Amino acid sequence: MVRGADKDNLALGCDLRELQTIRMMKIFVKSLLVTSALSFAAPLLLIGASVIGLAFVTHLPVIGDYSRLIIQQVLRVLAVFGNGDAIQGVLIIGLTCSFVGGLFDTYALYSRYLRGDM
Repeated sequence: MVRGADKDNLALGCDLRELQTIRMMKIFVKSLLVTSALSFAAPLLLIGASVIGLAFVTHLPVIGDYSRLIIQQVLRVLAVFGNGDAIQGVLIIGLTCSFVGGLFDTYALYSRYLRGDM
């Protein structure tokens, strides 16, 4: 005996396996987008907060010179990643972290699929 919802799916030409695959792909795409966005934003916020915090410390009389030196070194390292531009270096680091976060999320979903959790 076919229930109402299953009867409608069979009438549309979809079987249960196809519907599960579609559901899993929706979950995968949502998870991948959220993970990639957060993995992109995290290094940008960390680097930005560090540089801004060091910029505020430059106003202190004792350690101001050290914080200026640290800011210059951080900007030089970022310029290496960005072909001479620190902003471009931050974006490259963010994109790389986003890609790696997406890879980790893909691996986690695949391992859940192999265990039968999905």
